[in-house]
Amino acid sequence: MSKHDFNKGAYADVENLKKGKYAIAKYVRRLELLIAFGSSLTIMILFTTNFISKDIYFFSIFDFLRELKDFIFSFNGSVFASSKDFNYILFFSINVFIVIFLYIFIFDVKNKIINLIFNNTIFSFFNMFRYIPNDLNNLKLQVGFIAKLEKYFFKQTVVKNDGYERTKELKIFNDLSFIFGADVFDNVQRLFKNNNDMLDLFYIIEGYLHNSKLYDELLINERDIKEENFQYFQSYILKENQDCVRFSKNAISFFIDKEKKEFSQYINKMFNYNGVSVPQKHFILRIKDITKDKHFHRKVIEKYMSFELYEKLIKNKDIKEHKEKIEEIQYILKKFNNFINATTRKEQLDFFNDKIIFNIFYKFLLTDFSFLTFRLIMSQWLNVPAGTIVTKLKSYDTRMIVEYYKSCSLIEIVAGRNDGSNMSFNSDTYVNLFLTVFYSYLNNSKINTLEKIKYFFNTDERVKPIDENKIKDNIDSFGLLLCVKKFNDELNNKKNEDTENENQKEITNFIK
Repeated sequence: MSKHDFNKGAYADVENLKKGKYAIAKYVRRLELLIAFGSSLTIMILFTTNFISKDIYFFSIFDFLRELKDFIFSFNGSVFASSKDFNYILFFSINVFIVIFLYIFIFDVKNKIINLIFNNTIFSFFNMFRYIPNDLNNLKLQVGFIAKLEKYFFKQTVVKNDGYERTKELKIFNDLSFIFGADVFDNVQRLFKNNNDMLDLFYIIEGYLHNSKLYDELLINERDIKEENFQYFQSYILKENQDCVRFSKNAISFFIDKEKKEFSQYINKMFNYNGVSVPQKHFILRIKDITKDKHFHRKVIEKYMSFELYEKLIKNKDIKEHKEKIEEIQYILKKFNNFINATTRKEQLDFFNDKIIFNIFYKFLLTDFSFLTFRLIMSQWLNVPAGTIVTKLKSYDTRMIVEYYKSCSLIEIVAGRNDGSNMSFNSDTYVNLFLTVFYSYLNNSKINTLEKIKYFFNTDERVKPIDENKIKDNIDSFGLLLCVKKFNDELNNKKNEDTENENQKEITNFIK
């Protein structure tokens, strides 16, 4: 590439900017040196009777006080005359001015009078001697020059706008403990990088709901539905002969709470066995994978304390303060190891029926189920991109669940990569366990969670809305189960019709 080529394009812009910054830096250093040299010369000329005197290198506070006393109490003397070789009064006065000037030169002073005086007199004078590149001529000496140069030129702050429409104040999601339930909320918080990231996600969601006008009526506080009437709730209804999409804070909370109870019962069923019922083979394999997983061991430890603290306490053999927690952690890890080496059915059943072991899996599975259910509900109003949620989450497991649940399949486990044996790679064993339980729960429910969400939080115009009285009459007459099933059948038929029509249009266009 020729030399001429470097003078064009992005490369040339970067190089010119670098050269400009070096030039500015040299200019500032030169200016500082000039001020220092000028101040020294001023001292040597103005404050001594001789042009150069050894007295200028010695300073005595007592001589200064004596000069100050003579100046204050004697009106015959002149400020510019001194009995000594060094004029302390003039020295002090001018140096105070130099210090003030340097302070104003460096720091951005928010004062109109100071800005007016210094910018239009002293700094204007210095601007006559400045030297900077032509493309940076807009940078001139002014009040706070050094601070502004540092902030806006050498250390430029780039403010990124991610394009999200955040609400100014949380009115819907102002009580997340109520939304998710107090029993899992602490664990939901731990899924996020920090509390600010968690709140930011809900500012984004509420911002889109409100700014994009994704509902016609907002039901919160006193206007919201009561729990006893939740079974009669639907988001998309006919109100005063007009379509109306409602958003209810209570409905979300009641739905998550009811689904958690059903999911909890299913988890209990999967972990509690007796001599008659035994765990299925594929479930035993999922559990064996996870008990070997070093990442899951760390996940268990972090439920009690930070992993770093645990390692430090174990290394120093100092467990007095956290004895109970550490003993429980070590008990769990020992049970994991015993299950890996279990050879009999009794040993396997002892593991599944252990209350401490059950509580570990129960909390993790219920927390992720609650968060995923919330995400599924919100997708009825707006398509929250998985990436928006993923960037806020600390938990790799939850990030993968949010991204992968639609696939209706498990993640392939590769030995030495994502099986948890190598801490350099993330593990997918817990993700597979959750997906196994989640898919099994959906398949074994009379009405699964996804069907209920489509019914209660419907916003699809393909199913004609009905008024609240009609909804209540239908449920009282036929029962909720039949109403939900009928609604989903109608919705699926409409979707199939639309798909067929789209395919027919494509065929017709292709023939033309």
